[in-house]
Amino acid sequence: MVNHTLNDTDTASVSVFLQSDKASTRLASSNVIFYLNETIGARPDQSMLIGLISCEVPYSFYNIDTPKNKISFRRQTASGVFIADYDLTLDRQNYDVDSIVSKFNSLFTTNNMNMNMSFNDNTNKFTFNSTTTDQFIITSTTLNKSLGLPTTSIPTSANTTFTCPNVCQLTGTSSIYINCVNLSISNLDSRGDLNGTICKLPIECDPTSFIYYKATENNYYLTNNQTITHFHITITDDDNQELDLNGGDFSLGLNIHFVQKREQPIFKRYLLGNEASVMREDKKDTIDNLNMEKKKI
Repeated sequence: MVNHTLNDTDTASVSVFLQSDKASTRLASSNVIFYLNETIGARPDQSMLIGLISCEVPYSFYNIDTPKNKISFRRQTASGVFIADYDLTLDRQNYDVDSIVSKFNSLFTTNNMNMNMSFNDNTNKFTFNSTTTDQFIITSTTLNKSLGLPTTSIPTSANTTFTCPNVCQLTGTSSIYINCVNLSISNLDSRGDLNGTICKLPIECDPTSFIYYKATENNYYLTNNQTITHFHITITDDDNQELDLNGGDFSLGLNIHFVQKREQPIFKRYLLGNEASVMREDKKDTIDNLNMEKKKI
């Protein structure tokens, strides 16, 4: 029955192959639930290990997407008199530096903001300019990484020109994360929070291609679940935001192995109720050590 070296029980390992277009429930293109006709379960004396063995995700998401596509400005006179507030939203799509500059300048013109935007090829930074003596303030934005605007610089000071402190990052997310939301997997994210992430896939292809799982060694994670009735799969970006695959479908393969539960002798020794026996054992060890010392003398 055993079919993998990690499996030290008489329960056969299980392989599961999932395709998002066949999901039982599709909450979003990267948030799907697969309900199983047969429950996968471990005996009371067993635990389960789960690992990703294959994955194909279309690079169909955009580098500028909701909600990270908004920016707000305030215009005022040189003496500080309020003129107007403007809330701008970039269309969901892929941008390069030329197209994003063109889009901003179009929005500035459409909203009569008397502003323009430029890009410096030598510094890789964007600059906003007022075309009059009026000043502007960037009051808020979700385009921080894309434009090179750290959160510490928002809101900006009132001025007629402003160059973003950091270089722009129009590459979008650097990796995608495969998550089994309903499984108790003790993996940590960059915030130190526990989540169900089972794999981080670096993006090494161009848009419209497929992102493939290319691990040289499969990693397996212990789950506290004794039974699995469904798989709730999400795919997120570097900021833990669900990706919009724009109608694209993904697939993945999972292996589940069964392992024998091991006792924790050290912890068990100090469980409530065992203190007396522990003290007797420690006292006996101390006496034995003293007797040994006396014999040496």
